[in-house]
Amino acid sequence: MPNKRYRDTFHPEALEELIQTELYYADVSPSLASDFFNEIESALEYLREFADAGQIIHSRNVRKSSLKRFPYNVVYVLENDEIFILAVAHQRSQPLYWFRRLSN
Repeated sequence: MPNKRYRDTFHPEALEELIQTELYYADVSPSLASDFFNEIESALEYLREFADAGQIIHSRNVRKSSLKRFPYNVVYVLENDEIFILAVAHQRSQPLYWFRRLSN
């Protein structure tokens, strides 16, 4: 039996984080920005198939999935058939800074 496919939606601030991170890497190297984008796409594709694979990090069913090459986590909530991405968070950022996004 095939796995359920989830769709993903970004919180506007999470999308901005993603864009700003790509721009940062583009300033360093266009190929690095491309690699970052491809890794994000691979992570999202995996989560669309296996959304419950992320580590639960908060009691409100908030999960994270770490990128392999880059020091970022995709922080998300699994709701019905949707992956709601709360943050594309650097692993050294302030913990739970994205928490207020849960109510938005």
